[in-house]
Amino acid sequence: MSISARNNICKSLFFIILSLLIGCATRASKTYPTIQIPEADFRSADLALRLGRSIESDLIARGGESDNRYSHIGLLIESDSGMIVVDIEPSTDKESEQIKAQSVSNFFNSQKAIAGTIMRYDGLDSTQINMLKNKAIELLNSSITFDHDYQQSDNSKMYCTELIEVLFNAINISLSENRNRTLPLAKEPVIIPSDISQNRNLKRIWSYDLRFLADSIR
Repeated sequence: MSISARNNICKSLFFIILSLLIGCATRASKTYPTIQIPEADFRSADLALRLGRSIESDLIARGGESDNRYSHIGLLIESDSGMIVVDIEPSTDKESEQIKAQSVSNFFNSQKAIAGTIMRYDGLDSTQINMLKNKAIELLNSSITFDHDYQQSDNSKMYCTELIEVLFNAINISLSENRNRTLPLAKEPVIIPSDISQNRNLKRIWSYDLRFLADSIR
């Protein structure tokens, strides 16, 4: 066999192996565990917290205690279609940066969340729960967009934890209990999710962490 022929065979084998490796990597990157979520155990006014997979999420979460490191938060309310999460987050699409409602399964979608929990404020009565639900619906129908300046003093725009703090302020409860952080570039002290999850009146209803599963995609 000539040198040229051997080189051609080697090149062909190289590209075949490379294609297989790329194909496997692509398939692996799209394989995420399915989260079994006990939605029947949840109720309106419960809090949904998650830890995202992005670098930004990790940086936000690092400010919290080891068992309370979350990067995003929303409020659960019961709708005609079941439980939904009311939240607000930044987006590359500016039109998607308003307060929104999404399903619980989408909020905890394992493609974007590696850990999560549902927490409940102990002792809320039915009147307070209904007030929270109505206030969430009111804000959901507003034109409020995400606050990239992270300013609590201006509620015309909000970030996720600010939204939750505003909701509970409507029933005279401060979930953050004045806990906040000074973050680079932020104009004011910022509340991060762990500042809320540390509230001693919150009890954990359900949680999961894919980092402890063998098939977790890091």
